[in-house]
Amino acid sequence: MGSKLKSGSRLAAAPGPEDLRAGDYVARLYEVSYYPRIARVLNEFTSGDIGTIQWSQPAKDAAPMRIASVCLPFVLARGVDGKYVTLDVRKDRLARLSPRFGKKAFARLKPKEGESKAPVDKDADS
Repeated sequence: MGSKLKSGSRLAAAPGPEDLRAGDYVARLYEVSYYPRIARVLNEFTSGDIGTIQWSQPAKDAAPMRIASVCLPFVLARGVDGKYVTLDVRKDRLARLSPRFGKKAFARLKPKEGESKAPVDKDADS
């Protein structure tokens, strides 16, 4: 299931996990969670598999990342701040960004020298 971007494309593609490669620029699209079916859990006469419900919600952090390595179902990616994160493609739906957009995002979102890499919460002591 290959999903390729045309050069100059302005649309992010949602590739299958098997299409992810080192060097690709990606961002989280959705976080997927699985929950048991409550109605089946509460029914004491239920036997066998109770089933699950899949719930997808937009990702809280959709910052661009660059893939360093892939060992499915895990992806090692580096964020703009230089920190590495391990993503699980079973629960993180990723969008592949165009190389042009990825390079620009990394260049412009990169923390400046002397700038804090993480935002400081000024109300933390209150």
